[in-house]
Amino acid sequence: MDRSYQITGWGRSYNPGNWFRDPSYLINRIYYICGGTAYYQNHAQLLPGRLYLFQPNPEFEVSQDPNDPVDHLYFDFFTYQRILNQDVLEINPAENPLLQRSVLAAAEEFSANDIPEYVADAYFRIITYHLEPYFSENPAISSVTSAALDQIHQTPLHQLSVTALAEQQQININYLIRCFRQDMRITPHKYIALLKADMAKVYLKQGRSIAEVTELLGFATPSSFSVFFKKATQCNPSEYL
Repeated sequence: MDRSYQITGWGRSYNPGNWFRDPSYLINRIYYICGGTAYYQNHAQLLPGRLYLFQPNPEFEVSQDPNDPVDHLYFDFFTYQRILNQDVLEINPAENPLLQRSVLAAAEEFSANDIPEYVADAYFRIITYHLEPYFSENPAISSVTSAALDQIHQTPLHQLSVTALAEQQQININYLIRCFRQDMRITPHKYIALLKADMAKVYLKQGRSIAEVTELLGFATPSSFSVFFKKATQCNPSEYL
């Protein structure tokens, strides 16, 4: 299956106030450290001039030296497959002139506020194209799982259901669940729940209200969404507003 990426966040931030433990389950990250002293998991220093790829990790945590605040370019994104064999990969863009030019151009343009999504996505596509050689090779997954993942990421979240996934492929739902779990190591029900939890945090950080997020994710009431969010993240939605 060809890799497919869906960007969920982007920007350039100096002295970010929201650097903390961020328990995201499906979100991958690209960071380019423009300057400052930054750390991953409180001990591994992120060096200026280096680019870092982070795979999804519920224990993800970054920090900075308050006396030397970090300045970084970042992209958050979903992808269907695991792109790394380790938690984090460090890349020196200077060893790949095309990658370096793309990263520096993005960092320069993102110095302005309110970068529209189509601009961010264009830079993201160029950068991930040049990053492909660094990604790990993964065994092909079944056509059933591939089609299900395509459908999951192309369907509005409030319309998602495993029954609809099976109906779209005209296959038995139990067969879909078996294929998906074999390829992804979790059921499609769990995958959709993790996706909704991660997107809920994205929406809340964007300033959307709990009522808006409830509707976007397809929950019947704000209270049912809050119960789901608390169970999935161990946090209340209000903590992300």
